[in-house]
Amino acid sequence: MSPKDFFRIVIKLTALFVICFGIVPVMANLFFITGYEFSIEMAIVLLIVIMIFVLFVIAILNRPDKIIGFFKLDQGFDSDSFNFSNVESKYIIEIACAIIGLIFILSSTPKVLYEAFMYFKYNVSYESSGPFSLDLYNEREFYIEIIFLILGLIVLNYRKWISEKLG
Repeated sequence: MSPKDFFRIVIKLTALFVICFGIVPVMANLFFITGYEFSIEMAIVLLIVIMIFVLFVIAILNRPDKIIGFFKLDQGFDSDSFNFSNVESKYIIEIACAIIGLIFILSSTPKVLYEAFMYFKYNVSYESSGPFSLDLYNEREFYIEIIFLILGLIVLNYRKWISEKLG
């Protein structure tokens, strides 16, 4: 694998990272602007941010060679090839997708369980005192964490398809 091929993989993984940790949270915030927090200015700003993220990802995915050439990432190495035991780029992207999916699942599962407990406590409990009396159910956080959990499952289940499209 040449340094240019290696940096193509890194740039495509960066695009996947931006999609998962940039675009998805901003879209979740756009969908959950409700009640007293709603303002058309905020919705427009979030739409502009989403468009900037999408354009950035499209530029990264369509022009990795220009990025490599501009930053001269493939120059200055002692060897013209990296030896990864002939590992294909699709396999590396598949492993990265599995790791990202597992991170989403493992980080959002405890939050979903906590918010579900708080939902149950908020809707069922008649007590307003006790060790959890100051905790309030946050419906928005609950839905956002469910989105991340579902996204993690999707990325984990479709990692081969994603690696074929990005590889």
